[in-house]
Amino acid sequence: MKKGNLLYILLAFVFIACGSGKDKASDKSGSIEPNDKIEDANELKLGDEIAMSIDKKGDVDWYKVEIEEQGYLQALTNGVPENLDVYVRFAKYDEWGEDKEVFLTNYIETPSTLQILESGIYYILVADRWGENFSEEEFSLKIDFIKEFDTFEPNSEPLLAKDIEFEKEYKSAIFPIGDQDWFKVKVDSQGYIEVKAKGMDEDLDLTAEFAQYNEYDEKPVKVLRAKELTPSVLAVVKPGEYYILLSDRWNEKGAQTLFNWVVSFIPEMDINEPNDTYDNAKEITGNDTVNLAIFPVGDIDMFKFTPLKKASLSVKGKDFGQIEAILVVYTLDDAGELEEISSSQIPGKVEIPKAEKDYYIAIKDRWNEKASPELMEIIFAY
Repeated sequence: MKKGNLLYILLAFVFIACGSGKDKASDKSGSIEPNDKIEDANELKLGDEIAMSIDKKGDVDWYKVEIEEQGYLQALTNGVPENLDVYVRFAKYDEWGEDKEVFLTNYIETPSTLQILESGIYYILVADRWGENFSEEEFSLKIDFIKEFDTFEPNSEPLLAKDIEFEKEYKSAIFPIGDQDWFKVKVDSQGYIEVKAKGMDEDLDLTAEFAQYNEYDEKPVKVLRAKELTPSVLAVVKPGEYYILLSDRWNEKGAQTLFNWVVSFIPEMDINEPNDTYDNAKEITGNDTVNLAIFPVGDIDMFKFTPLKKASLSVKGKDFGQIEAILVVYTLDDAGELEEISSSQIPGKVEIPKAEKDYYIAIKDRWNEKASPELMEIIFAY
């Protein structure tokens, strides 16, 4: 065989052998080692997808990207070996600090998202969650960016709460996971603030929380009504500025889907309000007709009754709608706390065992699950 032909055959063999080692990740650029310190972070461009591996115990890989506008930085992985639990942490770099890493998050499972409010260089640490597992098998890491699409952002804390108006429809998104959106509205008279929403992502359990805020108080946020699924209602007694927090119920879900929401004001319809505790209970003689509303959910209407003699108190009513109305009779114990002594469905009758003693009669929905702004009529007979 001629030497020239032999050379061609050898070259062809080498070419085929090299090509046969190609794997699915080799089309992507690879991670450049060493990059286990933030100072050695590999520079990437948004949209880049690279092949990397966690190939020894405790291995960490650092990357950095430059971002020029408000939005969301994302780290996504694909083809992660089964024995790895890949998490990321986002950070900034402080070249003058004792600790060069200024972490912006804890470890987050991929896909991971960080809200970006200002331009700059951001760093991504990629590692096995516990630093115990490793694999020489490569997987894909993609660093991506989503431009801001929620016009209210940033509003993740009360100090950044956005002003809103009653009966005006807005669009918002709870994104990324853990996002909290604060708003504030001014109220001029007694009544009710109602938050309604539609078009949420099916995985999102949208809740509203009501509060007042004073940045100079020791505890700036005073919660007036804890998180509850929308529609949500707060009873307002005094004029003022009220804060509304929209979030996922457990802060475990987020979605890029914009949903529609509106805040309404319902004027007070119950002249007995406020009367939800014994110290603002409205006095009755025992032979009274009152019109009241069990509104919002969880509302209790309290009346104070001081009988002149031991007797029975009967209560009946109408226009209850879906509300399963009951009455509960309380007295105050030695510690000044309400102590239940009897209860009855309405219509019903309860015994009043002592004369010239203060009794507190509560009218409420049996399970505190139903409410209505419509007035119902209650008749007391003694």
